[in-house]
Order: sequence, then C-alpha cells, then structure tokens
Amino acid sequence: MPQKVVQTVLNAEEHSALVKLAKKKGLTVKDALREAALRWTKEESGIDPKDPIFDIALGRRKAQDWGKGTERISLDHDQFLYAPVKSLSELRGAFKTHERLVREGIRELEREHRKEARN
Repeated sequence: MPQKVVQTVLNAEEHSALVKLAKKKGLTVKDALREAALRWTKEESGIDPKDPIFDIALGRRKAQDWGKGTERISLDHDQFLYAPVKSLSELRGAFKTHERLVREGIRELEREHRKEARN
C-alpha cells in the first residue's frame, strides 16, 4: 500500500518531550509519531478489539444448551415465526415447550397496546 507523508507543528516543549520519550522507548521520532497516530485512530474508531464478536475462538466453542426441546430451534424457527396463528390454543400447540415465555410476550404486547390506546 502506498504510504503518505504527514506533517505537524509542535512547540519546543512538546518536541522535547516527544524526543525524550521516543529515545527512552528506543524509537525514532518518526516511529513514535506513527505509533501515536495508529493508537489514536484505533481508540477513536469506537471499535473495541476486546469485543467478543472479534473472538476467533468463539466460533469453535461448544453451543450453549438451552434445554430440552430447543435442539433444532435454529433450524426450525421459521415455522414458529411465520406460521399463521388463529387462536391462543393453536399458539399453545406450536410453542408447547415455550408456553410460559409466549404468554409473557402476549401480556407485554397487551400492556403496550393499552398504553398506546391511552395516549
């Protein structure tokens, strides 16, 4: 990749501190400035390299066990998400193992609808 030359102006005190610290770290002023620029852009980017999304080993980890009846949920979820449901009893049959969570979800939706209706 082609490199670009950048310049900046430092006052005598800043320059002296830079030279002193670069020498202490065994770096040239050029390398110290490059390191500072790279560190600053990494910090300011908002990307946290420690975020688990960047953990390569994460993909090699064993899947978490979510309990009996959930073994195929990642494969069969469409039938639950997009199935036309006509009644609560039909919903109960589709989500037999998750009935409590479905009921809580329905209650929460009803609360939200009531709240919206009041406004």
